[in-house]
Amino acid sequence: MRFSSPKCQILLQKWSTSSPRLVIGSEVVEYIDHHFIHLGSLITHDGSVTDEMSPQILNARLTFINLRHLWRGRDIRLSTKDQVYSTSVHCVSMYVCKTWTMKIEDMRRSQVIDHTNLCSIIHI
Repeated sequence: MRFSSPKCQILLQKWSTSSPRLVIGSEVVEYIDHHFIHLGSLITHDGSVTDEMSPQILNARLTFINLRHLWRGRDIRLSTKDQVYSTSVHCVSMYVCKTWTMKIEDMRRSQVIDHTNLCSIIHI
């Protein structure tokens, strides 16, 4: 296996002692302080996903707003609205969430937004 040192970076998670020195070839690998993006996911030094959730929630909110004509329709069955919500808005909000380590606060935040959207659909 070959590594290119200019393409390598180190992000230490909860490291309490002095930083280790990693050398590839004759070059020292660079350290990152807070976060970096890997394959579209934001990786932070503490493993939180709060910063990554905000854009996903915004995208889901925009999807929900773009479908408001559907939510307001009185002639559309509730089961149809539920299916559309599950396949569009919910999927957008949970995109990439399989890689997330969610805290209780993050889960609550997601549930509150989901609950608010569903109440809006049934006109409460």
